[in-house]
Amino acid sequence: MDQKHRKMFLEWAKTDIHKRRVEEARRIILRYANTRFYVAVSGGKDSLSLLHLVAKTIEDKEIHVFHWDHGSYLMPREVERDIVECIKAVSPRIVLHILSSRKLEDPRARWDYVIWYRTFYGKLRSFTRKHGFRIAFLGLREEESITRRNRASKIAENKDGVLLVYPLHAWTYMDVWAYIVSNNIRYPKIYDKIAEITGYDKARLVTFYDKEFEQFGNLEISKFILPKEKR
Repeated sequence: MDQKHRKMFLEWAKTDIHKRRVEEARRIILRYANTRFYVAVSGGKDSLSLLHLVAKTIEDKEIHVFHWDHGSYLMPREVERDIVECIKAVSPRIVLHILSSRKLEDPRARWDYVIWYRTFYGKLRSFTRKHGFRIAFLGLREEESITRRNRASKIAENKDGVLLVYPLHAWTYMDVWAYIVSNNIRYPKIYDKIAEITGYDKARLVTFYDKEFEQFGNLEISKFILPKEKR
């Protein structure tokens, strides 16, 4: 990250607005962390910020992390390795659960949402039942999209017997980057490459070649920022 943006985010970290949002997120975490929980971490800036805040707020427990490996067709291996190292760097108390499926190594899975969703939710249900998790902390924010705004505005919602909790629901991208920079949180290097094209306000780590996020998966952009692996 260049010095101009770093300075801007550090200044925002000092504001009362940011501090209030961090404290609100901390209160939400404390409210729900008395039940067996995990943190869903994609490796993006939001979920890494959430993971750090959970680990900082809950100091006497192991922090179970659910991470989904999308496979080499949807997430280049160099990026995936960086994501895993970023997760591990947050705290020595992290218990990392990496789930994936061989089905996602089929090129058809790149565009076939039926394959992806059935595989993902099937594995997720088995994971939560096996470990007895009742709470899941997610980094959804209202600012991200209308769909996420509708979900995250609830702060918590029940899905398949697991309560999904959104501590960062009111955070803006400025809050996320301010939290990352002020706490020296390691984040995937590809963010800075994406930000050179989109700006830090729009930089998102998403599955590549995904129609929903075509602006990041489009080969005209990807060829400049992606490692030379499966495409």
